Amino acid sequence: MIRTANAVLLAMLVAGGPAAFGGSGPVLKSAATAVQLRAAVQERLSLVSDRQWVAFSLAPRRVAPGDRPVSLTTSWNLEPTRTAVVVSAFFEDAGGALTATRSPAERDRIAPGDVWGRASMGPFTSFSGAVSLSGHRMELFRQPLKPGVNDRASRTDELELEIDLTRRALLAAGAYQGELTLVAEAY
Repeated sequence: MIRTANAVLLAMLVAGGPAAFGGSGPVLKSAATAVQLRAAVQERLSLVSDRQWVAFSLAPRRVAPGDRPVSLTTSWNLEPTRTAVVVSAFFEDAGGALTATRSPAERDRIAPGDVWGRASMGPFTSFSGAVSLSGHRMELFRQPLKPGVNDRASRTDELELEIDLTRRALLAAGAYQGELTLVAEAY
């Protein structure tokens, strides 16, 4: 009985065509329209340091290494028109990299030329090099870019710092403080 009822229902649907669904005749279609989809991924460039400070034990006429290196991770996702990623470090104040916290007098400053750095085991270089609008700038690395090869990448570098007081008159006793700015740029 159920088989017969199903067969009759199926025959009605086939015979009725669109009329079986409430229509009366062949299917009517509109003209097709299209919607364009657009999306963009913004360029990204970031520089992250694993340290917020580096400590030095200063002694007259000695070189004082930083207590440990700073690990810098640079990541980027850039348009193929970019040709290089450059990471630089600099002191905003060309007159003093570190200043005595008790006295901002000129004699109680450690000059950028007395601070040295090296990235990823390169040679130590003084921050007394080329002066830019942002102070004494040191290029830590320059990564050439090739479209489709390394325009999306990251790298980690170690920055070692030291303060060289071998050519300097005695500093006043006390604490000294300064700020080294690190920046990544894409060209």
